[in-house]
Amino acid sequence: MNYDIMPPVAEKKVKRIKVHGHVREDAYYWMNDRKSRMVAEHLKQENAYCKAVMSDISPLAEKIFREIRSRIKEDDDSVPYKKGEYYYYERHEKGKEYPIYCRKKDSLENTEEIICDMNEYAGDHSYFSGRIAISPDNRRFALTVDRVGRFLYSVIIKDMDTGSQDIASLENLSGQIVWAEDNEHILSVEKDPVTLRAWRVLSYSIKSCRTSCLYEEKDPAFSVHLEKSADRRFIFIICRSTLSSEIHYISSADLSKAELFSPRRRDLLYQVDSMNDRFFIRASFDRRNFELLCAQYGRTAEKSWQSIIPYRRNTDIEDMVLFSEYLVLSERQEGLVNLRILSYDLKTDYNEDFGLEAYHTYIMDTNESGSNLLRYSVQSLNTPPEIYEHDLRDNKKYLRKRKRVKAGFTPDNYQVRRIFIRARDGVMVPVSLVYRKNCFSKGKNPLFIRAYGSYGYPSDPGFDNSLVSILDRGFVCALAHVRGGGDMGREWYEDGKLHRKKNTFYDFIDCTRGLLREGYGRKDMVFGMGGSAGGLLIGAVANISGGLYKALIPSVPFVDVVTTMLDDTIPLTTFEYDEWGNPRNKNDYEYMLSYSPYDNVQARAYPHMYILSGFHDSQVQYWEPAKWAAKLREMKTSDSLVLFECDMASGHGGPSGRYRGIKRTARVWAFMLDLTGIKE
Repeated sequence: MNYDIMPPVAEKKVKRIKVHGHVREDAYYWMNDRKSRMVAEHLKQENAYCKAVMSDISPLAEKIFREIRSRIKEDDDSVPYKKGEYYYYERHEKGKEYPIYCRKKDSLENTEEIICDMNEYAGDHSYFSGRIAISPDNRRFALTVDRVGRFLYSVIIKDMDTGSQDIASLENLSGQIVWAEDNEHILSVEKDPVTLRAWRVLSYSIKSCRTSCLYEEKDPAFSVHLEKSADRRFIFIICRSTLSSEIHYISSADLSKAELFSPRRRDLLYQVDSMNDRFFIRASFDRRNFELLCAQYGRTAEKSWQSIIPYRRNTDIEDMVLFSEYLVLSERQEGLVNLRILSYDLKTDYNEDFGLEAYHTYIMDTNESGSNLLRYSVQSLNTPPEIYEHDLRDNKKYLRKRKRVKAGFTPDNYQVRRIFIRARDGVMVPVSLVYRKNCFSKGKNPLFIRAYGSYGYPSDPGFDNSLVSILDRGFVCALAHVRGGGDMGREWYEDGKLHRKKNTFYDFIDCTRGLLREGYGRKDMVFGMGGSAGGLLIGAVANISGGLYKALIPSVPFVDVVTTMLDDTIPLTTFEYDEWGNPRNKNDYEYMLSYSPYDNVQARAYPHMYILSGFHDSQVQYWEPAKWAAKLREMKTSDSLVLFECDMASGHGGPSGRYRGIKRTARVWAFMLDLTGIKE
């Protein structure tokens, strides 16, 4: 990389922010103006600088891009699912960014009907996201479309029999569509266009083209989404904050009245589904692991819930899927998910066996109400996804698809390990790692470590085709299951949030050091990466880790924690107070300020930084990493690079499509490889 090019120098306009008698000065607050020409020019200069510095490694990035692409089966299709008379599936064509949705009537041997080519709807837009929902009678589909990247969707409705198409008078939607059983109404959730909070449930009539509001959530700490019951009998309106939920249910055949299932209360989270004239409830009481209960129709208040599987400290029920004769639970123990299969009378009770040391599995929706066919995907760090169907009645399992990885990839060439590393407070933190066997030499490999660690979301060790390019060049790749995520259950989450948030950062550092002690990396060649709240983790680590890392790659990083959480007009702020704290409270303010990456930048040596962002990001506004990059350059005492790349066409999820995202990943790998001295 070219170290001689001078980076852009951002103008300083000091803004004083006084809270609780404490004054902070922010010289780059002016970047918080999406319509400013000055901001646009600065971002243009940042992107030009990043491109210029990396120009001499662009051939390596292009080579890696071709490698990753060569391992993809580009003309691929999904396992079909049956819905009424039709088999539905999606397929990709070589060179095209987006899927094509198709169906065949009665038999998979019959003629294919293309119902929705996402490439046509994407057109020449630089960003596109689309979600499709088929009506119960298989006549229409509703397509939600976002062409900006802020997760605000509009709706297109197409009659698949006649080919006619209409644009519904619905805007600023969450992207989710649920069909009523009359095939004439669609339900969607409207977002506030400023705060982006999902707050109103709308019913749209296809016949009259009229919209009515079925539910409005007035508490700014709650957001709303929809689910349809497994028996298709009800539509659930789910209102949720960090620590509380409330569900209303409405007949999917008659939208005239929504009924309250059980009122919200703090420290009660619950999920509901329906089958065989009973409601099944997955609930977490008082911030503990989830348990399983049931309730009779007409008796849904919390006091009437009956226990099926009670609370267990070492096991969390992450999900439940109901079939006509069986229910399947995703249960997490010691950081790994088991699929537990039970009959409703509980006489049948067993776990699916995967035979893997570290893996990721999830249940797939077959869209067949009343079936007993469980479909799930399982994968690991060296094993591409495999899709199985398990007939629950005869207890037989069938492999339906093994994702093909081309270009000579062989899973047996790679070693997967799952180890536990002791953190500084004595807690044992799991780490999943993978390396190429014939490239491993104890204490001599570059080490790449990732983590997330927020919102109770687990980081499961799934297959990543792109990692093969750095594994084959000698990297050891690790995934740290740090506190703040849900990897080890609800307590693991609670031990890494609010005033215990620093456990997340310390776990990451301690896992890195533990891996080095065990010989899984070379001490001067350590790279760290995290995105979104994981970018906050990386930002905090940059301030407190000394010279542990050669380079850090924060993606869409949440780094200006205090300023953002003080502004309740910024999207998604109000219902995150129970995650990070409310800085209007002095104790929360002081704790958040003590780790906020932007506020804690200091005059010291920093590792190389490659910061990624999207201009239309709705979760972490572009100005947070933009300000942070400017302040890092101003304050650092080392000659390390601070690169800031802001994709002007994308949002929080990065570039859309199959190939654009690969190009960005290839640039990241080229950046790391160049710093290790690997040129090819």
